[in-house]
Amino acid sequence: MTTSCKTILAADIGGTHSRFGLFRINLDDGKPLEGMHLVRRVRFATHSSIDTTRMMRTLAESRGDDGGCFMPGSEEPVHIDGAAFGIPGPAAVADISVAPTTGEVCYCPNIAWPLEAGPVMDALDGAPVRFINDFVANGFACALLPHLIDAVTILPGVERAGFPKAVIGAGTGLGHCLILPGTVPVVVGSEAGHTLFPFTEEEEDICRYLAAIHGTDRIMSEWTVAGNALSAIYAYCSGQKIHPHEVSPLAAENPQVMELIARFYGRCIQHYVLNTLPLGGIFVTGGLAANLPQVLTHPAFIEELRTKNVMGASLGAIPVHHVRNSDLGLWGAAAYASLLLKNR
Repeated sequence: MTTSCKTILAADIGGTHSRFGLFRINLDDGKPLEGMHLVRRVRFATHSSIDTTRMMRTLAESRGDDGGCFMPGSEEPVHIDGAAFGIPGPAAVADISVAPTTGEVCYCPNIAWPLEAGPVMDALDGAPVRFINDFVANGFACALLPHLIDAVTILPGVERAGFPKAVIGAGTGLGHCLILPGTVPVVVGSEAGHTLFPFTEEEEDICRYLAAIHGTDRIMSEWTVAGNALSAIYAYCSGQKIHPHEVSPLAAENPQVMELIARFYGRCIQHYVLNTLPLGGIFVTGGLAANLPQVLTHPAFIEELRTKNVMGASLGAIPVHHVRNSDLGLWGAAAYASLLLKNR
């Protein structure tokens, strides 16, 4: 392997599951990102670990989807040149030209323990490591790897050159980022999922229902569409409490459940769009859209996003794309790490 061929460890750390991938890339290639390939990957429950050190130990003991030993070891030594971890919370550094401190610690609302850069660097023998927001990783994938994201247009429109693009997705949490145009894109993270959700007068009952569940009347946006939100909406409409992963097949048969999910998701996206004006397009990703894609074409979703505000005429021109690559954050973190190595 020549010195221009690098091995990258990428991670997409989620509130429920974490994905890790080993990638190889030739930085001397004229279009290195097009030739970057995934060697192996592994996934395990985030909460099976109690801290970052245990997470890295679990990773070292794991076998990838190709059966190979995942991390460096006596069985199959692998030298990792750099790493980028997408994490579900605010990361200290996202600019590849800025080196974080080795003691960087990030606290994520859906993970019970802090993510620490030190144990990751120790496990990788001092290789450069960056923590970036998980949706910043999603944004880099959409910006730099359009051939891999598997996007389909669900609401047509006009992509206006020179304007930002937004990436939004509900899963365990509700993530957002903004892709600013440029030769090397700048991707700006957000914690908009933790802003207060605006209920209408007609929705006061479900607002009170969610307030009783969470013990506060300050209902965050992600509590309406992410994590256990679908279970709460289904229980509110049907009186039955079921696990979130059981909601999707049943929701399609319950018009009230479908309408509430679609309306709330459309409103969440509408508010981020109004705050950022991504006239270059909107990419929707995440588990909600993957498991219940009909939400994105539901009349209530379209109504909230395009007509139920004074900017409806302008918002109606923004195209909306559904991104279906479930490893989007993993590829985006790898793309970010490749820029980091190229910049060194």
